[in-house]
Amino acid sequence: MAWEIELRDCILFIEGEVSGHSIDDFCQQIRPYFPPAKGFDLLDFDIEDGVAMAALITFLRQVVPVEIHHAPQMLAHTIYKIGMLDTGSIQLIRPRYDEN
Repeated sequence: MAWEIELRDCILFIEGEVSGHSIDDFCQQIRPYFPPAKGFDLLDFDIEDGVAMAALITFLRQVVPVEIHHAPQMLAHTIYKIGMLDTGSIQLIRPRYDEN
């Protein structure tokens, strides 16, 4: 799977999708951007399954503090439910409302 990844103003803009089959490759590909990246813009990015979601949460814990622009609804909800917003280590900026 190929992703469109661009670092602008310390924000990593990512396009594409990730699943449990591709999440390890995805994390390896974006890890070198941290630092200097301070956040993500995920407007055109989708998380396909729970395996990918869990691995992405684990990755986020390794690069905090981080801000996430346009997080997919389930990612924003998961971050909230597990209490990652309470610590201030993650900021959600304009999370998406994905219609089902």
